[in-house]
Amino acid sequence: MEALRFVYLRRVVGTALHAVGFEAALRLARALARGVYDLYGPARRRAEQRIVAAQTALAAPPGEPAELVRLCYENIAAFWIETLFFRRRMRPSTWRRCVRIDREPDLLDVCHGPSPAIFVTGYLGHPGVGAFVLGQLCRPVHVLVDLLAQPVLRTWQADMYGQPHVRLIGRSESLTKLPAILESGGKIVLVGEAFRDEPTSDVPPRRPKGDAVRFLGRAHRAYQTVRLLSQRYSAPVVPFACTREPWRFEFTLRFGQRIEPAAPDVSQQLIAALESFILAHPTQYLWTLPDALGTV
Repeated sequence: MEALRFVYLRRVVGTALHAVGFEAALRLARALARGVYDLYGPARRRAEQRIVAAQTALAAPPGEPAELVRLCYENIAAFWIETLFFRRRMRPSTWRRCVRIDREPDLLDVCHGPSPAIFVTGYLGHPGVGAFVLGQLCRPVHVLVDLLAQPVLRTWQADMYGQPHVRLIGRSESLTKLPAILESGGKIVLVGEAFRDEPTSDVPPRRPKGDAVRFLGRAHRAYQTVRLLSQRYSAPVVPFACTREPWRFEFTLRFGQRIEPAAPDVSQQLIAALESFILAHPTQYLWTLPDALGTV
């Protein structure tokens, strides 16, 4: 039933939205998002709680939590419309019409260099557009993803993001493929916003797992995957975010300071860089996610 529902959305609703054009589809989607926001479900309450916690600890992001969450819902709608129009707008020969790159010379040094590199982003803006652009510059880039279980949805995901020079790697394949890619000087892209759940018992573990970090005003234990890969294969870590321009199919690819493998606090530097992107563009962050995602 889930696969059939998705086929209907893609073939019928998607075709209709293509017919009306990007701007009209975006207006409709944002109106629907405001309707979902007005329902005041658990995701909205969770998002408001996360924003209040960040504002209390960091004096940021500015603004009323309820208003920030409303705009967050509208940006979620924008994400899906952008994805629907992705193949029409983002092509190897035309993508520069839609994307501006901050500090492009520094980025090209990493993309064209012989050394491996680990590009890391968060749930902000449109990570898929960022991965596509990195693929065109690195030729190729390998993207670590959760390939969706439903065959139809898996095909859709490959259709959206399996573009030229973008290679998808399922999580089940990562242990064998990522080392070989980095050993050969390849470049990988992944989402670094993943934390271990805190122990539920009253007795804490003798040796807590993960690297201690602070993210959006809360203490977490970050998975060590990025740090260990960086150190083992001498690969710098490059935080990035792909943010959208309001009401247009236009994006800016932004990069933080590259983190060298020898840095003593790779995980905290990475999380701090992702946090700075979020605080600069709070309405484009997926505040509705739980704090601990439990994934690598």
